Amino acid sequence: MVIEAKDNNLDTLRSRNGAGGDAFKVLLAASTVGALVTAVLNVASVALTADAGRLRDLELAVAILGRPGMPRPGVYALIAHPELGRLLDHAFDLRALVGVGAFLAAAAAVTALLSWVVALCLLPFIAVLARLVPARGAARRWFCERAYPVGLLALFAAPGLLPVVHRAMSGRGAAAIGGVSLTLAAAACLPLLAWPRAAQRLRAVRGGTLGGLAAVLLLVGAASLALAVRAAPDTRPVAARGPNILLVSIDSLRPDHLHAYGYGPQTSPTIDGLARDGALFRTAVSPTSWTLPAHVSLLTGLTPRQHGVVTDDQRLRDGALLLPEVLWRNGYTTVGLVSAPYLDSAYGFDQGFDLYDDYSIAKRSFADSHRGATSPALLRLFESWFDAWNAGGRRRPFFAFVHMWDVHFDYTPPPPFDTLFDPDYTGTVTGEDFDTNPAIHPGMPARDLAHVVALYDGEIRYTDEALGLLLGRLKAAGVLDDTIVVVTADHGDEFFEHGRKGHKQALYDESVRVPLIIRYPPRVGAGRIVDEQVRLIDIPTTIIALAGLPPQPGFGDAGPSATYAAQDLTRWIDHEGSAPLPALPAFGHLIGDTPVPLASLRTAAQKLIVELAGAQREELYDLVNDPGEERDLSSRTPAVADALRRELVTAGEAEGGERLAEAAPLSPEHLERLRQLGYRK
Repeated sequence: MVIEAKDNNLDTLRSRNGAGGDAFKVLLAASTVGALVTAVLNVASVALTADAGRLRDLELAVAILGRPGMPRPGVYALIAHPELGRLLDHAFDLRALVGVGAFLAAAAAVTALLSWVVALCLLPFIAVLARLVPARGAARRWFCERAYPVGLLALFAAPGLLPVVHRAMSGRGAAAIGGVSLTLAAAACLPLLAWPRAAQRLRAVRGGTLGGLAAVLLLVGAASLALAVRAAPDTRPVAARGPNILLVSIDSLRPDHLHAYGYGPQTSPTIDGLARDGALFRTAVSPTSWTLPAHVSLLTGLTPRQHGVVTDDQRLRDGALLLPEVLWRNGYTTVGLVSAPYLDSAYGFDQGFDLYDDYSIAKRSFADSHRGATSPALLRLFESWFDAWNAGGRRRPFFAFVHMWDVHFDYTPPPPFDTLFDPDYTGTVTGEDFDTNPAIHPGMPARDLAHVVALYDGEIRYTDEALGLLLGRLKAAGVLDDTIVVVTADHGDEFFEHGRKGHKQALYDESVRVPLIIRYPPRVGAGRIVDEQVRLIDIPTTIIALAGLPPQPGFGDAGPSATYAAQDLTRWIDHEGSAPLPALPAFGHLIGDTPVPLASLRTAAQKLIVELAGAQREELYDLVNDPGEERDLSSRTPAVADALRRELVTAGEAEGGERLAEAAPLSPEHLERLRQLGYRK
C-alpha cells in the first residue's frame, strides 16, 4: 500500500498534512486552467461582435456586477473607485492582433484572480469532502484521480459558456443560466473521466508548457492592466466648488399627463413638488420622437441632424463633446445610471463618465424590460453609488444622469398602481405587448382605450414615487438644496391622436412635447412658469450656466446654423429675471425605421412637418387655434408654409448630417434586445 501511495499520491488526500496540500495543488491547477478557458471563450465572444473590448463587457464581469438587483452597496463602492473604473472601462482595440492579445491577457489575469478567490473559498468544503472519501479502494482512486479534478475543471470552465447560454436563454434568471452553463461544462468534461491519472497530469500543468503559457498570460495581463490605468490618468483639475447636478430623464413621459401641467388625475406628486419649488416650462420640445437621438441631443445640445446619430446602427464618435465631459473637466465626479438598450455605451454615451452603468438594468431581458419594474433596481444603484460618494467625503460635486424606464411601454405597473386610476375596469384589455397587441388599435372601444391610458398613468405615478425616494436620499443627506435638479423626458407616446400608438413614427406634439422642470433654490425662483417655447437641446447649456461655469469652447453648435444654437434659459428662471430670450424655433428630425423620413419646424404659433422622401407632402398647423394638430392648413396658407420651409432649409435641418456619427459596433445580443423591444424587425 505504501508503493501504491507513492505511485498515486492518494493516501495523503485524507491526512491532515498531505491531503490538504495535494488537493490544493489540484484545485489551484484546475482553477487556473478553467480561468484560461473562460477568458478565451469570453474574449472570443466580444471580439466576434465588437471592434473594441472592455473588461466590463466580459460576460463573467456582467454576471458579477450587472445582474438585476446588483451591484450590492459594497461592490458598487468598489467599482465606483476612479482607478478601478478606468481599468474596467479601458478599450482594447480588437481590430489589431496586439489589441486582442492584450485584451486576452488582461481578461486571463482578472479571471484567474477571481478563480483563485473562489478556490480559496472552496478549501473548507474540499477538506470536508476529503474526510468523506473512502480510506482505500478503487472508489477512492477513481474519485481522487478522475472525478475530483474533472469536476473542478468543469466548475471553473463553466463561466466560459455564459455568453452562449445567456444569449440562448434570454429572459431566464441568473441561477438558471448558471446552472445550464455548469451542466454543459460538466457534459463537455465527461470524456476526461477516462483520462488516466487526471489529477497527476493536472498538477503537472503548473510546471509544464501550459503552466508556462498561463504564467506568461498572467504577467502580460498584469502589465496590460497597469498600462490601461496609466493610459487614462486622473488629470482633471482640482475639485470644483459648484453645486451638485441631478439630470433625470423619464422615458416616454408626456407633460400633458402630469398634474403640474394641468392633468386632472394625481399622477405626479413628486414632480409637482419640484415645480412648486422651482421652474416649470410649459412648452419644451424634443427634436425627435425616439430614445437614441433624443438623448444624444440632451447630452450634446445638438439636434439629430447636427450630431448625425439618427438610426440605431450609429454612435457618437469619440471626438464628440458631451455634457459629462464638460463637467468632468471642471472638477465634477460623474455617474450615469441608465435603464434602456438605446443608452448603451456602444452608442458613445459613456464619454466623460467616471462610472457609466449600462449593464445592471439596460441589459436585462425582454420580459424584465417590457413588463417588469426597473425603478427599484435603479433606486438601489443610485443609493449605492450615492452612499459611496457620501462616505468618501464628498470630495467633488457630482453630476448624476439617471434614466428612468418604467413609463415606457409595456404599461404594466405593479399593484396598487395598476388599478389606481381605473379601479372599476372589468374588461380584458391590458397594457402588455402594447406595440404588437391587436386588441389595441385605432378603432378599439373608448372604454378599453381609457383603461390603457390609465395604466400609462399608473406607470407615471409609480415612477414618480421612485423619483421621490431618490430625492429623499439627497434631502436626508442635506444636499438637495445644493443640487440642481432637472427632470425631463426624451419623447412622449401616442394614443391614436393621429391614428398611431407608441412613438418613433411621427413628429406631432404628443410625441415631441416633453416636461421640463428645474429646481435649484439658490438660483431658480420658486413657482416660476415659463410659457415660451424652449428645446431639449437648451438643457445642457442651462445646466452649465446654473453651475456657474462660463460657456465651454467646443460644446454645442459651432456650425453654419449657430443662429439656432442651444440657449441658456437661466435668464427666464433666476431670482432677478432679465430681458426675454429670442424666440427660437424647435426643429424635428425622424428617419430610420419610420415609414417616411420627416423633418419639422415648430414655432410658438405654428408647426410645419415635411416628408423628406416619396411624395414629400407637407402639413401645416396653427398651434394657437388647433393645439391638437387636427386641421392641416398647408393648402390654405401656402405663403406661411413656404416661409417655414425656407427657414427649415436654411438651418440645414431638412438634410442629413453625420458630423459626429459613425457606425456602431453592436453585438447580436444587443440587436436581439432591440428586436424584442419592437424597435427592429
